[in-house]
Amino acid sequence: MPHVIERATTGRAKCRGCGATIPKAAVRVGEAVPNMFADTEGAEAMHWYHPLCAAYRRPEAFLQAVEGSDL
Repeated sequence: MPHVIERATTGRAKCRGCGATIPKAAVRVGEAVPNMFADTEGAEAMHWYHPLCAAYRRPEAFLQAVEGSDL
């Protein structure tokens, strides 16, 4: 699963950068990371960020998400 930029489907996710809630329909950046709690090997989870938080804290993932985005 690659890094993504999309609109939030619900308002439940929290930004891993600042800790604030990401509102429903707001643009968010998802960083794919290995899921250490999954039973299957190679499973991934998403860490969600506000776009500005992702650009500041995770610039590599942010740039990869921008390259693959159509927003």
